[in-house]
Amino acid sequence: MAPVTLPPPNLNVHPPAGPQDPPIPEDVAEAHLYVQRAEIAYKAQTVPPLILADAVAYKAKIVSAKIGHDQGAAAPAWFQPALTQLKTELQTSINERLAQSQTSINERLAQLQTSIDQLQTSVGQVEDKVDRFGTRLTSVERTSAISYNMLIGDGRVYRFKCVPLTDGSDPVVQHNLPPLNTVADIRRLTDDDLRCYYTGYVGPVGNRVRETQVKGICRVIGATHLG
Repeated sequence: MAPVTLPPPNLNVHPPAGPQDPPIPEDVAEAHLYVQRAEIAYKAQTVPPLILADAVAYKAKIVSAKIGHDQGAAAPAWFQPALTQLKTELQTSINERLAQSQTSINERLAQLQTSIDQLQTSVGQVEDKVDRFGTRLTSVERTSAISYNMLIGDGRVYRFKCVPLTDGSDPVVQHNLPPLNTVADIRRLTDDDLRCYYTGYVGPVGNRVRETQVKGICRVIGATHLG
């Protein structure tokens, strides 16, 4: 019978000493202890199932070689069925552990997804509150600018404050329109700029003449003195 070779080395399981040929009782004992070390490492999940399987197979080879030498014959009839049963039990144990691990992973993933969904809901609620606050702030800013403009005449002494368009946007910053500091500025608008302001403040121009557009803009921004 060929000499029994050592199993592949692994840093997490101390290997057995090289066996004699034929194996001696100390080799059988060492192989048994090696299986125990591999089983402990496997249960601690520091080695894969293959390392434990290699340890069991190595012990089986050592025992088989020892028995074969002692009896001058092949392993007894009971040995192969016992080895097969041992491998079956080992595979069953491995499958059960894998199934438990998969179940645990699935449960953790489900918990994580629930946390993500709750976080997204919270973020959405915060965004809604921010949007509502922004809308209220724009409304306050608009009302404040109109009230101020109503008190300063035609803007020649104190300039008008910029009134946001009805959609809340800034006509100067966001639409590149000229600022309306005075009533004179409104009257000096080009036809295109006048149309843009009227549309943003009042609505579609339609067939309204220029003077009607000027008055409409002045009324919206609080310019009560047309000059």
